[in-house]
Amino acid sequence: MTSQPVETVSKRLGRPRLSRRRANLLAGLLGLVLMGGLFAVFEGGFYALNRARNGEEGPRYISDPEYRRFDADLGVAPIPGVRARHAKFCGDEPVFDAHYTIDADGRRDVPVADAGTVSRGALLVSGCSFAFGTGVEDDETLPAYLAGEVPDYRVYNYAFQGYGPQHVLAMIEDGRFARELEEDRAFLLYVFIPDHIRRVIGSSKVVCGWIHGDGYPYYDYDASGMVCRFGSFASGRPWRQSWYGLLRREQCMKFFGTDWPPRLTEGHKRLTADVLKRAVDLFAEQYGPNSACVVLYPGDVRYTEQSDSGRSFIPYLEAVSVPYIDCTDAFDLGEEGYSIPRDGHPTPKAHQIIARSIATFLEQGGALARRRSFSVESGDVRGVVPRMPTVELPRS
Repeated sequence: MTSQPVETVSKRLGRPRLSRRRANLLAGLLGLVLMGGLFAVFEGGFYALNRARNGEEGPRYISDPEYRRFDADLGVAPIPGVRARHAKFCGDEPVFDAHYTIDADGRRDVPVADAGTVSRGALLVSGCSFAFGTGVEDDETLPAYLAGEVPDYRVYNYAFQGYGPQHVLAMIEDGRFARELEEDRAFLLYVFIPDHIRRVIGSSKVVCGWIHGDGYPYYDYDASGMVCRFGSFASGRPWRQSWYGLLRREQCMKFFGTDWPPRLTEGHKRLTADVLKRAVDLFAEQYGPNSACVVLYPGDVRYTEQSDSGRSFIPYLEAVSVPYIDCTDAFDLGEEGYSIPRDGHPTPKAHQIIARSIATFLEQGGALARRRSFSVESGDVRGVVPRMPTVELPRS
């Protein structure tokens, strides 16, 4: 007797069976929908938290007139020939209220007590807002106090807010110093803080959160292992720039203030040291050997990266023979009197101490001629011993 095929329920009802592939596809799509829903809830929660926190009155700034502009080579630069008020308020309480005078060449003015003094040479100060003097008057900046310590030299302030080592290298490659300086002899100081490593690598905070940060000079290693410029962060690595832009809009990262990459690597520090090495070598080609060095600024023990990276960066400088002045023991930037409250930038007192430390070192090391007199009491230096490789200095 021949068996007859059993009619299935699905056939009787006219419903086709789902293939295993279609079933897996539907399950995958359902999983994606559930994940998307959870992510939306997650992001929505942090969005609400960000809205609530942003509802609290944060810092308010006044720039009158505007003193910053886009620069095709540097990303951002001072507007030449302006005198601007820059003020910061927390609520109705002033944090700082200062005026910046920018000369015709785009440098912050360094007041000179005796303009008739014959200059032995130029002393160039470069770096970020610490060297520029954010929050203080023209005569209260690090370069201004340094000019008082070495009156036989003309001091120029080439620093600006947000700058990193790549900016001074870009200036040297562009020949800016050679075009603008009248002096034949020049000495370059680069004022370093640990955050500059993130500026060299172009972290998400820098390239997406700062004014024209995506236009900052982008340096990396070429195929031969040499430091080379690849345009700006926006033009030299557009895919990573787009990815960082997405990360900066992510509500969870925004709430916690997460920067990407979250940690600095050995490679990041080596690249920063190599960028500084390239700048020192190119400057030496124009103004002779031993004509540039890095100044390590004191950190703030309240922030691990600030307190650790300054001194821990010394081996990277020594590995590529970059001269440096170690001022990290001059004071703790977190102590009262050394940084502007509710801001973090150095006070005039801090600038005075670092200026004297620099001048003392350069004169004892023979880089500059002896100065006439000290403008800061020796007790304020707190026994700091600035150091440069191959030079032994006694304790002050």
